[in-house]
Amino acid sequence: MSWINDLDACASAGIISFDAPAYIKGAQPRYWGNPDFAHLPEELVPIKQQPTKDEFKASDSHNNPTWKKVLLGAVIVGAGIAAVVGGKNLLKNPKIAKKLKVHSKLALRWIKNIPTKIKNLHLMDKLKKLFKKPATP
Repeated sequence: MSWINDLDACASAGIISFDAPAYIKGAQPRYWGNPDFAHLPEELVPIKQQPTKDEFKASDSHNNPTWKKVLLGAVIVGAGIAAVVGGKNLLKNPKIAKKLKVHSKLALRWIKNIPTKIKNLHLMDKLKKLFKKPATP
């Protein structure tokens, strides 16, 4: 069925009372009210049965065309090559290499200090206060 037939069926059933396809298209209406259409089929297309329980059924079919897979692979390989070549060129520049070494030393020092920082937060004391029973008067 087309959308025009669907709207005509709604008019015949009394859901709407005008020629909706003509209204949508901006044309002269073919009818008013709820006409009885002889050309409408007696049985409509059956709808899918509603599920009896709420569940998710994953479909096993993935319809990705081959060209998309090849293009994605080419983009990933190209990005990897660009990263390797770009990284080598960055390390050849003495200024950038020196900055990277300084930043890596700072990062290592910061990572080594994490246990002492956690210890200084006194998390166990804060947790004990959360679960402490209030004093009864």
